[in-house]
Amino acid sequence: MKIILEFLLKELLSLAIEYGINWLILNDHIYILIIIVSFIVRCFVETRDKKYF
Repeated sequence: MKIILEFLLKELLSLAIEYGINWLILNDHIYILIIIVSFIVRCFVETRDKKYF
């Protein structure tokens, strides 16, 4: 049961992200998309640096 719920949650999250990105692109909010992507990349780089250094 837990595995099914995790799978459904992941699918729902990926669907929400996909629709959110499409909405941002269609409504000419590219700058918001760029800010979100840069924030995610910065968080990823910071956690990677903490892990290895």
